Amino acid sequence: MKYGKEIKVGIVLTLAIAGLIWGINYLKGSDLFSSTNDAYVVYDKVNGLVISNGIFLNGIKIGQVKRQQFFKDNSGRILVTITINKDVFVSKNSLATIVNSDLLGGKAIEVQLGNSTLPLLDEDTLQGTIAEGIGEQIEPFKNKASNVLISVDSLAQTLNGALTKESITALNASIKNIEALTHNLQTISQANGALAQSMNNLQAVTGTLKNNNKKIESTLDNVK
Repeated sequence: MKYGKEIKVGIVLTLAIAGLIWGINYLKGSDLFSSTNDAYVVYDKVNGLVISNGIFLNGIKIGQVKRQQFFKDNSGRILVTITINKDVFVSKNSLATIVNSDLLGGKAIEVQLGNSTLPLLDEDTLQGTIAEGIGEQIEPFKNKASNVLISVDSLAQTLNGALTKESITALNASIKNIEALTHNLQTISQANGALAQSMNNLQAVTGTLKNNNKKIESTLDNVK
């Protein structure tokens, strides 16, 4: 066929363009081949939530963040558009909470089902909230640690100001005096030990004389 090669090239290009469009939309949070509903969530702030972040229900991904935009009333509030799989039941009064998805600060939306039996319909609005993250949880401990560091720094500055050359010299002299006093006490203790030994020896000699007193007197009488 005269145009066989051109037709094949055209088909390949068409498929490539279609795949590119699908990929771009998927990264933006839209899947052209899935059955989803759009829903809206209003937040005062989103804490780093971005397009294509996941929507989860009990740990299972049921959708994605599709779009984010500020309200036109200059209030600073943010309207987040999300897509949710139609096959998953989400009640009208469910709560859409922004949570940490990992330790690196990634975000996701966790859907907490309400008690309503009415399903969420296309373009309905969910109530939004933000979960307390790791940073907020450790903030009190961070403040306490900062106070401790400030106290340690103040103590270090006080000690640094107090330890002048004169005070260091006096401190060294006091240490030497204590060492000398310790040496003298050891010397006295040793002397007392020697004195105590001499007294013990003297007592032993006295005891011996006492025990042999009769023998000594008899010997003296014989000499006379």
